[in-house]
Amino acid sequence: MERQARKAIAAELPSDLVARFEDLLFTYPLRQARGEVPWRVRDDPHTLESQFGFGHYDERKHLLLDTLQAVLRRGKVNGAGICNTLEVARTEYMVAQSAQINAELVEKLNVTRPSVHHRLKVAVQDALAFFRDTGYACPRPAWAEEFPPLLYHTQQLAQLLDEKRVANVLTRPLGPSVRAAKRPQGGRPATAWRRRAHADLRRLGVSRKHRDNFLQAVGLLPYSDAD
Repeated sequence: MERQARKAIAAELPSDLVARFEDLLFTYPLRQARGEVPWRVRDDPHTLESQFGFGHYDERKHLLLDTLQAVLRRGKVNGAGICNTLEVARTEYMVAQSAQINAELVEKLNVTRPSVHHRLKVAVQDALAFFRDTGYACPRPAWAEEFPPLLYHTQQLAQLLDEKRVANVLTRPLGPSVRAAKRPQGGRPATAWRRRAHADLRRLGVSRKHRDNFLQAVGLLPYSDAD
């Protein structure tokens, strides 16, 4: 079945375009954009997909090929336009995911920011007291010989923390809170990419069912075998 679909598609589309469609089946980059898997660009894509992808690779591949074949049967179809639209949608999805993760990180850091400077100063003062008291110990521990360079740098850090400019750096907000921006419903990245993808595919003559099939096949919608 898959062989027949590939043969029919190959008769309509150039091989490099078919390869671009099949590259869209790899979903591990979508999870990388969400910060869920490491960036291991030198690994084999199929290995990365099996370890970190959304799953259902074979099923999604069948769905992609079947949908492409169904669309091509309708006559003149801009295959390159469909592929370009899916590639742009994936890029916009990943940018939205990365922006959301960054905004949430900034928010988390801004919440903890006010106490960082104070806690750091307390820790440095505790360290200085430890070095001082150890020097009074009798007999003095042999490992205390390692203290002079540590003591020097700790004293330098203590002086640095007392400087106003350093305090300002450590206490100034890192950026606007994510709450200041309109958070997408459900906490998910905005789906402007999805609206644009549907609009562009519709202009290319792709039906709603086939639009959803394409988005499922490339991992932009959860895979469902209902169809």
